[in-house]
Amino acid sequence: HAHRHNHGGGRVHEHRGEQNHHGDPGQGEVAGKGAISLLQEFIQCSKQFQAPQHRPILQWGFDTRMPDFTTLEFRATVAFVLDGVPHHVAGAWHLSKKIAQRDAAERALGFFVGSWGEALLVLEQGGAPAA
Repeated sequence: HAHRHNHGGGRVHEHRGEQNHHGDPGQGEVAGKGAISLLQEFIQCSKQFQAPQHRPILQWGFDTRMPDFTTLEFRATVAFVLDGVPHHVAGAWHLSKKIAQRDAAERALGFFVGSWGEALLVLEQGGAPAA
């Protein structure tokens, strides 16, 4: 079961002026939203999920490094509690924070739910899972 939150009077929250941050909004949405919200939904749907008070479900940390004088790289670490067990998953080094974040989320998902994640992605993209 997916959780969709509307803010106030049934109006869906819109962010204007951000259209370009991942190419065409249409199919970029699924890919961009993909791993991170799937991970959140997976945790919320887990058997013993208790929303931590005043804390986000996913807690993010970033490391930075400069392999040379012109390049700055980011690595994201995502921390969360699943069935009472705290987990920390680090992604690979990337040139953008956003990509680093997504990489960590994808790894965390792949960690637990190879097949679950694939099935859900197929559903999100509107195709039927192969029987």
